[in-house]
Parts: sequence; structure tokens; C-alpha cells
Amino acid sequence: LKMGRKNRRDDSTLKHVSNTIKEQNETKKVTQTSFLDKEAPPMLVKFQETLSHYYPLVEGGVFMFEFHFLVGLTGFIIYSIAPFLVKSHPDSLRYCAESYPAISLQSTLNLVGCILKNDGGLVIRSIVTLGLWITLLILYFLWRHSVKLMRRIHFSISFTGLLVITFQLLGFMIMISYQYISNIWVYSLDNFSSIKNGEEILIDYPKVIHMLLGGPIMEELLMRVILTMVLRRRTQDSPFWTVLYTNFLFSAIHLWNRLSLSSDIFMIFQLLSAFLIGCFYSTRYLITNNVIETIFLHMMNNVTSSFLSTKVKAEELTPFIGFIVATFFFYAFLLYQDSKTIKLIQKKKN
Repeated sequence: LKMGRKNRRDDSTLKHVSNTIKEQNETKKVTQTSFLDKEAPPMLVKFQETLSHYYPLVEGGVFMFEFHFLVGLTGFIIYSIAPFLVKSHPDSLRYCAESYPAISLQSTLNLVGCILKNDGGLVIRSIVTLGLWITLLILYFLWRHSVKLMRRIHFSISFTGLLVITFQLLGFMIMISYQYISNIWVYSLDNFSSIKNGEEILIDYPKVIHMLLGGPIMEELLMRVILTMVLRRRTQDSPFWTVLYTNFLFSAIHLWNRLSLSSDIFMIFQLLSAFLIGCFYSTRYLITNNVIETIFLHMMNNVTSSFLSTKVKAEELTPFIGFIVATFFFYAFLLYQDSKTIKLIQKKKN
């Protein structure tokens, strides 16, 4: 009987303590609310609310600064200790171009095979070195922001992804055919080569590999996975603001191309397309939770657009304005469809 009375007293004491804690928490909430609503000056409250909208952009800017600092530092070290990665053999491109001068699919394949045969060792060393460099950078940022990558890797592609790839390939073939028939060429191999002493044209293998393979992998993992995760935490899981802030920063990083003396029209075209297409990649990632799809789409985009020289002039693009407008409308339509899908997903969650 004594033990039973003691247990009942202990239970009542615990209930009293828990009720006291609840009352204290409610009091704190009321105090905080009254401070924000009544005691704080209205201008200060408005300033705090306005400033809170820019927190994600500030954090994203810090993220991009850290990324560019590490890329610049490690890239400088790699190119300093591995100068053999910078260029191809001087005679390989000249010899292969003279051996296969005809413009056809078969001659193009023979030309690529000839170059790889002469510079196979350089290509392999460039791939291995750049692969290790990108892997270490990605692993650092995954650890830095506690992001688990394996949950976002699925070796599949959606119907929308297949539609985009088909559109890219058809558009590329139409552009090539139009230029061949009209003899008005805007495509070139300027982005794949570098000139030494104003005479020797050399294939810049690290640049080509990074542009077609390394860049899409690194940018999608950093921007679409890690930065998206960081900004979703800051925007209270808001898809709209996450996509907007992510691709504003994604578009801004392409300003670095200005250092390579890119033309004004190319910079405008690249910034607009990077923002629009980047928003589409972000919505694809939010819907599928699959970074493999966005990496593949990014690779295909870089392959088909890499033949447009960074030195292109406005008058050279005038005959192709219809193709450019059609491409922008195509991605805008897909982005609109994806945004409706994301709204439905959000409603189901709520």
C-alpha cells in the first residue's frame, strides 16, 4: 500500500512538471509573438522580413565563392604540375585533317579515330586527371553539406528527358543541314582548339573533356543536388524560390566566359539560355529526384551547342534567329508543364 501511494505521488509530480513545461513554452511563444507584433518597431519588423528573403541568395553566393576558390586553386595546381595535359601533339591535327579532308560522316569518324590514335595517351591522362580532380571536389562538398548522393542516382530517364534529347538531336541535324545548304556557317571548331605562337593549332584536350563530360557532371552534382539542398533548407522547402535562386547563380557562373574574350551577343545568349534551361533541369530533378537524367541532358546540350564559337557576332546569328526562338519556347513550355507537376506534388504532401 505504501509503494502504491508513492507511485501515485510520483505520477502526479511528473504530470505537474510536464504541465509546467508546457505553460512555460506557451508563455515564451506569446512573449515572442507579442515582441514581434507589438513591441518591435514596424520598420524593424519589415526590415527583418525583407532581409530574410535574401538569406538563401547570400548563402548561395557564399557557396559559389567557396566553389570557385577551390576550383581555381586546385586547377592552378593541376596545370602547374601536369603541363603535358595542356595540348595535343602539334602534328596530329594537321596530319589527320590532310588525310581525311572530305566532309562526310565517314570521314569525320576517320578523322576522330586518327586523332585518338595519335593522341590516345594524352586523352587518357587528361580524363584520369580531370576525373580525380572533379571527384575530390564533389566529395568535399557532399561532406561539407551532409548530402547523401546515392539516394539521388537512378539509371533511368523519363519520357520528358527522351523528348528533350530527340529535340536536341533533330535541331542539331537541322542546323547542320541548313548551314551546309546555304553555305552560311556559324558552327566551328574554335571551342576545341587553342593556337600557339599564332601558327600551330592544337587540340585542347582538358578543355574539350571538361566541356563535354566533366563540366556537366560537376555542375549538376553541385548545382542541382548540393546547392538545391542547401537552398531548400533556407526557403522552407519552397520549389519556386529554390529553382529561382539556384539558376540565378548557375547563370551567373557563366560570366567567367567573359574572361576568354567572348562576344557580347554570345554572353547574352548564354546567360539567358543557362537560366531558362537550368530552371528546366532543376524542375526535372525535383520531380524525378534523379541527377543522372539531368547530367545526361546537360551533356547532350553541351555536345550540340559546343560548336557555336564564343567569338560569334550578332550579324552571324541573324539567319538563325528562328531556331533560337523556337528553342527558347520549347524549354519554356516544358518548364511550365513541370511547374504544374511540382504544384500537384506539393498539394499531395500538404
